[in-house]
Amino acid sequence: MSQPELDATTMPQLAALMSFAVMADAASAPLEGGEDPAFGSVFWRTLFCADRTPTKGMVLGIAEFGPMGTLLPHRHGPAEIYFGLSGAGIVTIDGVPHPLGPETALYIPEDAEHGTVAGPEGLRFLYIFPRDRFADVEYRFSQA
Repeated sequence: MSQPELDATTMPQLAALMSFAVMADAASAPLEGGEDPAFGSVFWRTLFCADRTPTKGMVLGIAEFGPMGTLLPHRHGPAEIYFGLSGAGIVTIDGVPHPLGPETALYIPEDAEHGTVAGPEGLRFLYIFPRDRFADVEYRFSQA
């Protein structure tokens, strides 16, 4: 059996099939959270999650805090990465405070207790989990 020949008309089609890039627009992602006192006052926008987008292997979102907003101390099985976008705050990981602001990345090991307090101007950061779905991350709050 011979292989089909690739020419100028089939190459773009093949490239399109092989490139399943997914784009997310943060401005059109729904704002969630902020209502459950167990979490604190944080809001978030989920950008990539297998429940909402044709993606797998990673969850990506934006956490948004108003002035002095909080995400209460908690743990979860997967590790997590934060990448500061705007504002400033303190992320306390296993009792050690770490400043977070624009262009700053933090790696949070799995099951490490961590919580966030935004500064007076608020805080926005990307969060990334190595999971297919946000629902796959089981939050265990320390105060519970």
